[in-house]
Amino acid sequence: MIKAYKCPMCGEFEVDRKLSEGELENCPKCNNKVKRVWTPIPSIWKTSGAFGKSTSSTSSKTSEG
Repeated sequence: MIKAYKCPMCGEFEVDRKLSEGELENCPKCNNKVKRVWTPIPSIWKTSGAFGKSTSSTSSKTSEG
């Protein structure tokens, strides 16, 4: 899992860590304390708008004969 951290000296960086490894406490470059950077997860809205309805129309055919 890629996690983002921010170091006061080096700035923001990302680290690929396993969940079992826990949080990173010190910067790998300068050994200062780091803080986790949380990014919002995009929301997926489920609506009955244009994407929720079919736009194709069906017409009934009549046969003459």
